[in-house]
Amino acid sequence: LGVTGAATLSSTAAITGNSTTQLTHYSLSETNSQPAVDSSLWNSITTPSTTVSFNVDFSLSAASGDHTVYGWLKSQSGRIVAFSGTITLNLTDPTAGITINGGATSTTSRTVSVDLSGLSPVNITGYEVSETASPSSYTEIASPSTSFAQTVSQTLSAGDGAKTVYLHLRDSAGRTVSASAEITLDTTLPTATIKLNSGAKLTTGSSVTANITGTDNIGVTGYLINSDSTIPTATTSGWVAVTSTTSLSQDVARTLAASRGLKTQYLWLKDGAGNVSAIYKKVGDLVLP
Repeated sequence: LGVTGAATLSSTAAITGNSTTQLTHYSLSETNSQPAVDSSLWNSITTPSTTVSFNVDFSLSAASGDHTVYGWLKSQSGRIVAFSGTITLNLTDPTAGITINGGATSTTSRTVSVDLSGLSPVNITGYEVSETASPSSYTEIASPSTSFAQTVSQTLSAGDGAKTVYLHLRDSAGRTVSASAEITLDTTLPTATIKLNSGAKLTTGSSVTANITGTDNIGVTGYLINSDSTIPTATTSGWVAVTSTTSLSQDVARTLAASRGLKTQYLWLKDGAGNVSAIYKKVGDLVLP
């Protein structure tokens, strides 16, 4: 008696077989133990035939990992043939992680570097990076693995403000997960003004009050006042930190050089993204008599 059998598994078991006599029964189990001819474990084939092909539901045991399902076909004459199929069951959602510009909270450029990571009991097969909370089109991973790590360049949407970037992952079992990170895009430079002694043109002493004001769309975080007109960077020494504010107004005590003549002070403001006032400000002229 020539009998062949095969099984593949997804949500169902697809069974095919052929025999010189009618195939009448089948049995499936995760235990490789062939049932006896007269066992109650046999299920009737709806339409017995010498060639069969049908799908049946099969419940896997509740454990993530590879599952081998063993099957048997029984012919009308009582001959039995065994076959098996393997499928990976994943009951655990993958995990995902995303970091923008190494964890920075703000950026002056729309182009950012995004670090992606993920883990799954089964291979991670696709990912998507976007500013959309729901995935739309996964990029297939060339060499799928249970761990995922990649750095990509991402262009943020236009317009200053908070930006949320999402990572969407999908594994070979069809499970998905999303993670997100936020960064503030700030391409606008702060503006600044300054007066000395409320705009006075003459002082009899070297101690004066600098009245500084400024604005920024995200928030002014520091100021620098100098008698030197050299334009600073955001990391130049001498910056005085302030609580982030979109509108700054503050009086600062300054000591001018103790000599007669014209005195000039310069003011710069910076914001949390590292933007510095585009043009240094000539803050005032005072003459010591």
